[in-house]
Amino acid sequence: MQRQDLLENQLKQVQIELDNSNIETALGLIQEILKVNPNQPQALRLLGVLCKKSGKFQEAEAYIIESLKQVETAQAWSDLAAIHIELAKPESALLSANEALKIDIKNI
Repeated sequence: MQRQDLLENQLKQVQIELDNSNIETALGLIQEILKVNPNQPQALRLLGVLCKKSGKFQEAEAYIIESLKQVETAQAWSDLAAIHIELAKPESALLSANEALKIDIKNI
């Protein structure tokens, strides 16, 4: 299996674990990915999502922002908007949501 295929499978598995609220398993998988590539944007975004699910909103914000520094995606901007809502930052939430819409208005 090629390295990219392996990464894609790992990221899909992380998402499945998060969707099933298997936080510890998802965290372990993310840590494995980040050992190999500490700047992998999707893994950083998923780590932010994991932190949000755990109520660690400041950490979630930092990981999502780091993900966005690597590559801007509508999903990451949307995740950041949701985190900003939790942090009572409505202006930042609106800006983040607008960025998400600029990238992909049909899938947000």
